[in-house]
Amino acid sequence: MKKVLFLSFYFPPRNRISSYRSSGFCRHLRKFNWKPTVICEDWPIGAPDYDESLLDGLENLDVHRIMSYGPRGFSRFLIRNLYPWILPEKTPFNWWKLAHKKAYELCATGDFDVIVASHGPLSTLSSASEISQYFKIP
Repeated sequence: MKKVLFLSFYFPPRNRISSYRSSGFCRHLRKFNWKPTVICEDWPIGAPDYDESLLDGLENLDVHRIMSYGPRGFSRFLIRNLYPWILPEKTPFNWWKLAHKKAYELCATGDFDVIVASHGPLSTLSSASEISQYFKIP
């Protein structure tokens, strides 16, 4: 079975159109002998747009949920107001930083055959591109 690292900021149980796209890919990839490993944002129970029914069919999936923590003080101002203009490919910055680190860890220990990123936000695409070049994984 081939392995794919799937980077997607939005993933079930979050009810967003991007969640449908990424979960659909992961559901169907397994039918074609691909084993997806997902890195996504953590979306806690009770948060807006939470829909547990979207998890149907994704039970045996390897999902790494990254908590987006909120900075405080001046750092919050920089990260929320300045970074999106200076580093749009790394926004949301806190999630990008932690997800990027997790992707490096997984690629260093796993034998991924391919990396796939779902757009929205750009940070998933920039991470996938950087990791692809570093580990020479298409």
